[in-house]
Amino acid sequence: EKMASIVDNYIKGTYYGIKMDDDYLLSHDAGLTWMDVKLGDNFITPRARKAVEIQALWYNALRIMDLLTPDGEGKYREIADLAKENFLSEYDRQYDVLDTRDCSCRPNKIFLVALDFSMVDNTMGEKIIRDVEERLLTPYGLRTLDRENPLYKGKYLGEFNKDIAYHNGTVWPWLIGYFVRAFLKVKGYDEKWRSYAFENYLKTLLSNLGEGCIGSINEIFDGDEPYTPRGCISQAWSVAEILRALTEDILYIRPPYEKHFLNNAL
Repeated sequence: EKMASIVDNYIKGTYYGIKMDDDYLLSHDAGLTWMDVKLGDNFITPRARKAVEIQALWYNALRIMDLLTPDGEGKYREIADLAKENFLSEYDRQYDVLDTRDCSCRPNKIFLVALDFSMVDNTMGEKIIRDVEERLLTPYGLRTLDRENPLYKGKYLGEFNKDIAYHNGTVWPWLIGYFVRAFLKVKGYDEKWRSYAFENYLKTLLSNLGEGCIGSINEIFDGDEPYTPRGCISQAWSVAEILRALTEDILYIRPPYEKHFLNNAL
C-alpha cells in the first residue's frame, strides 16, 4: 500500500517537478539526480527533465509494482508498456538526458541495462556496455564523463574545481558494480563470464583495498592516471556496491526467484 501510494503520487505529481509526463515517462526539475552539485544558484550538471537513469528506475519500479499487485489489475504494467514504447521511440542515440538530446557520454545509461527490468534489448545493451567500457571504464570504477568532452576534469583538486570535477570526469567506484551486473545480464551468468568480469573489472580495485583506509574503498578517484584516491577515505556506497557485485554477480549467490527474473527480464 505504501509503495503504491509513492508511485501513484509520482503519477499525479509531487514536489520538485516530479510527475509522470504525457508520454508516461518521469519528469523532474534540475539537480534532482545523484549528479547534484550546486555552485551558488547554478547546478553544475542540471540534467532536467528526463535523465536516462530516472527513466530506467521508473520503468523498473512500475514492473515491480505490477508483480506485487493482485492479478488482473494491470494498471502498472500498462503504464510501464507505454513508458517503454515512448522511451524507445525517442532513444535513437545514447542520450544522457532524453528530452534535451544530451549525448554526453556518462555512466548513467548503464542503468538501462543493469536493472532487473530493462527497456532496452540485448543488442542495445551490448552497444551501451561497449561504449561505457571504451570511454569511461578505469581500474577503479567508471568516469562520470568521457575524456573527449570539453567539460571533462581529470583531477579532483582546487577549491571550486573540485565541485566542477565531481561529476565531470571523476571516477566513482560504486558504478562498477552496476557495470558488472549489466555486463553479465547481457553475456549471461555462465562461470566463464563471471570469471572474466572479476578479472577485468573488479580484481584491480579489490587488490588495492585499503589504499586510502585499511579494509575500505575511497569515495572517488581522479579520472586521469594514476587515478589518485580522493574524497571520503571510507565510503559506504563504494564498499557496499562492490561487495554486492562480488556476492550477487560474481559468486552468483542470489535467491532462485531472482535468478529466474535475471534470466528472463531482458
